[in-house]
Amino acid sequence: TPISKPSSSSMSGQPVTTSRRKVELQVPSPTMTNHQIHRHVQRQIVKLLRISDLPVPSTLSMLNDYDNDDEAQHGSNDQDALNDSRRRKKRPKTAWEASRERFWRRIDWKKFDQVYREALHDAQAHAMTRHKIRDTPALRHRLLAKILSNIQFRDTVLPLERLVAYRRLLRLLDDHFEELYLEDFGKYWEEQLTLVVTESRPYNTSLSAMRKRRQRNMETGYSFTIHHDNQVTVTIPVDFENDELLQELTRNIIDFVEWTSNQEELGGVGGLEGIYSSVIFTK
Repeated sequence: TPISKPSSSSMSGQPVTTSRRKVELQVPSPTMTNHQIHRHVQRQIVKLLRISDLPVPSTLSMLNDYDNDDEAQHGSNDQDALNDSRRRKKRPKTAWEASRERFWRRIDWKKFDQVYREALHDAQAHAMTRHKIRDTPALRHRLLAKILSNIQFRDTVLPLERLVAYRRLLRLLDDHFEELYLEDFGKYWEEQLTLVVTESRPYNTSLSAMRKRRQRNMETGYSFTIHHDNQVTVTIPVDFENDELLQELTRNIIDFVEWTSNQEELGGVGGLEGIYSSVIFTK
């Protein structure tokens, strides 16, 4: 079920609506257990709230956000803390405490150390090869070509307009290579994002007219849709202005990259498990 919500930013203290963000909510599988359905629905609600820039209630944020502090530490200190909690006077555990204890019991620390070493090795390799694509013309052109190959056009866009749009998009991506994180988010740009170019807008697109349309929450020709499989579709008009498109991309891309990458790492799982790869957990 696609749900749309205008994205906005503050200018002079006033919210200005720009593009529309859309998210597809997935219906639970009929083979799921009641517990799995409950967690699935909770994740879908969190997904909708986040994409709408709305606060997530504490009862739901526990599934996704409550573990951003020092929970990643492990070893004797965690075991001592767990033993201390068991020696305390018996009282009903909160849902957060129960979830935390289940989480620690499920971790295979040998696998954890292996994943940590692999992540450190990847980080070192990334540091050594940083800007390699940007500074190597052949690699840079290959990345741009792959991104452009994902562009789709509506049937109403004329052949000449398509050629012009290709040329303009190529120049825009090349000129703003770092600003759009083309190298840092290369996999995302190549494999997860699709640009869909639509026909020219039938209304006045001057700066003043577009400002009024945004203030009135009217259609601007841009939309960002995140699908249930974490693919993202960006819809833009063929008569886009460079500054306008650049603003839309920079305002939305990072949010979508963070969301889709988190969901891929979790495999749809929230809470403390979201920090770590699923391979470190015992069955």
